[in-house]
Amino acid sequence: MPTARPIIRVPLGLVLSHTLPSCSPAACAAPALQPLLWDASAGWELHLAGLLLWACTPDTPKPGMGAAAAAAAAVTPLPQERRFWQQYARVLPPLEQQTSLLLFEEGELGELQDEALANAARSWRRHVLDAYEGFFTRGTGTTSLSGSRDRWRPTLQDWLWAVASNESRAFGLQVDGQEVQAAVPFLDLANHRPRAAPAHTVTRHGGSSGDAGGGGGGAGSGGFFELLSDQSYAPGEEVFVDYGEKDNRKLMEQYGFVCEGNPYDRLDLTGMQLPSGCRMSRDAIAAAGASETLAASAVGAQQGRPGAASAAEAQGRRVQAAVASLTRHLGWRNLREFELVSGTTTAACVAAAEACLLRQLASFETSVNHDLATLGAIEERAAAATSAASGGKLRRSAAAVRYRLERKRLIQAGLDVLRRVHR
Repeated sequence: MPTARPIIRVPLGLVLSHTLPSCSPAACAAPALQPLLWDASAGWELHLAGLLLWACTPDTPKPGMGAAAAAAAAVTPLPQERRFWQQYARVLPPLEQQTSLLLFEEGELGELQDEALANAARSWRRHVLDAYEGFFTRGTGTTSLSGSRDRWRPTLQDWLWAVASNESRAFGLQVDGQEVQAAVPFLDLANHRPRAAPAHTVTRHGGSSGDAGGGGGGAGSGGFFELLSDQSYAPGEEVFVDYGEKDNRKLMEQYGFVCEGNPYDRLDLTGMQLPSGCRMSRDAIAAAGASETLAASAVGAQQGRPGAASAAEAQGRRVQAAVASLTRHLGWRNLREFELVSGTTTAACVAAAEACLLRQLASFETSVNHDLATLGAIEERAAAATSAASGGKLRRSAAAVRYRLERKRLIQAGLDVLRRVHR
């Protein structure tokens, strides 16, 4: 079996985290950040946002500072992590290019056609804005950053940029049995692909992995944050990572994007009115899914247009996600239920699931074809956009349409599988 080897290794001293030992020692010790870092209710996204902003902000003479003191401050060497992050920040996307739900305006949230997700986004935005107000603007006595001696006060736009950057790019992992989060330069450039092979870990000096270990110190002391893989890559080949078993709702909520044909998606059948004792054959569901996957592949091969093969693969993943959902909710679960499966119980299961899914499709404000046309028009306008603001708005609209489109396509895949069972 191939041995996993490091693809990239980042010294912990350059990693931003206040929960992972040896990371960003200067930022974690900054007096201006202590009220924020010690406020557990703020959440890891805001903790990392504070570290990122502090690391990226150039030192400038403070109001009231004498000329000699200002001159001395100007030539004082910055901590290595701060010198690094002031350069690396140029690699991170600006606010206008991000699609975090934190940045969605009210009308854009409506384009999701998911009120529960929109409400979650509104609640999160209130939390982020309240934190900015409390720590940087209004002040709460000695616990306020604005009340510190240095009076460090980033702009609201910078605060939103830092929060959005971290919620979409930070890594989480288990270290010494604890969940920790970290902003890891270079590794944060890796895009998501479900079930991708590379994994990330922390390695201390001495070779043991899985925890941070070590003590404080400058960049390079304490160990490394590594991206490992047992695969070989050709020059120029992109390396993907799996952000975790996240369905499209979670991906949209945290990162602002969706996967076409997400294998972690599942149908929502909680509202299904299934008659008591009705179950169906698990093999029948699997066979129907296999037939539907073959049909999707055949359609993709017949079309022969660019992207048809990848679209067929995405449809196959939707079908398998639907099969997993239907098997869980409709398939027999024990020997007694297995023995009761009949044509009558199967028909009742199919009818109940179809009714549930059709109600969900009818609840959307737009159809799949309407969404496809809308998405095409948005992409054309985005390609011709001349300002960052208009381009950002179009990116967010496109992300919202893709999200609701994937939800409908998954439901339709479930209906297609059920109809093959019924045949």
